[in-house]
Amino acid sequence: MLNLITNSEQLQGKVLLNQNNEVDYSMRSWQGCPSFAIDKNNVFYAAWYSGGKGEGPGNYVTLSVSTDEGKTWMSNKLIVAPTLSSPIRFFDPALWRGPDDNLYLFWTKSKNNWDGVGGVWGSVINYQADTIAYSSPKRLADGDMLNKPVYSNNFFSTVYLPIAVWIYKPTPPANTGIFVYSVKFDTTANGYGQINKYANIPMPASLRSYDEPQIFQTAGKNFSAYIRGIDGIYVSNSTDACNNWSVPEKLTTFGTLTSSRFHVSKLQSGNLLFILNNSSSRTNMVAYLSKDNGATWPYQIQLDNRANTSYPDADQDKDGTIHIVYDRDRYHAKEIDFVSLNEADIIDKNSTNIKRVVISN
Repeated sequence: MLNLITNSEQLQGKVLLNQNNEVDYSMRSWQGCPSFAIDKNNVFYAAWYSGGKGEGPGNYVTLSVSTDEGKTWMSNKLIVAPTLSSPIRFFDPALWRGPDDNLYLFWTKSKNNWDGVGGVWGSVINYQADTIAYSSPKRLADGDMLNKPVYSNNFFSTVYLPIAVWIYKPTPPANTGIFVYSVKFDTTANGYGQINKYANIPMPASLRSYDEPQIFQTAGKNFSAYIRGIDGIYVSNSTDACNNWSVPEKLTTFGTLTSSRFHVSKLQSGNLLFILNNSSSRTNMVAYLSKDNGATWPYQIQLDNRANTSYPDADQDKDGTIHIVYDRDRYHAKEIDFVSLNEADIIDKNSTNIKRVVISN
């Protein structure tokens, strides 16, 4: 597993298995912010968070599993929860399959809504014999990492982690920022080196929101970071393998955009996938495809035109099918939605091939 900056901090919570019949974790007043990944055995995982009356103390992370490619889902297979009446919250889960073929579940820990430091935690998970095996949760870094790390196997076998320390009080001005952490992966030993704070993305404070940066490699040493700003999406670029970054500029390709999480990643084909609300509000969820590293996005397909759809995440299976999760209407419908489609469907705008399942409501 990834080595740690510190391993002395206590979780101040508990990891629970198979909680679907427990009222504390099955009756929810809200839920949202999902992540998705597929393990080496083609088991599908979706994680999101809930708990309490909204985003704050008492939030817990819950994990659902599918063994039939998303047709049916087993709920609450693993939960990371604070102790009762605790000021702690666990939120913003991120699922990622690493170059070691392990499936990682990351999440953020904070006191109250935000304590000025936060903390990215992680555990290796594995579905087997109708339960989840997991490693002891460990703290990796200050901040929040809502989106997947990126592995560059053609540039020094490096994993880059997009981590932000929020600008919101009580964060000291000297500590806040949008950072790239790095860790080397030894392909021969199948192990990781030490995680290090590697670079800073110089987003002006006046434009920052919850940040939620996403990194992807375009070609060679060239990388891009897409960032959630206060009034849309901003783009920063690096030409030296994430060491130095340009001052982010607003993305104007899609017109006026809402401030919300999106998903951008490089597909197995080398094309880029970009999923976002192409709207000034959280509606009109659209998937775009680029064949020129994001210079243009000529292919698109609407995934959902309902209101209050947000926070998409995606992964591909071994056959190249794209699987996407997002939330809808967090406080009323409380849906975690799942859709599947292929690159050809996006290119041809063929919505008839889209498969849809409600994971949870």
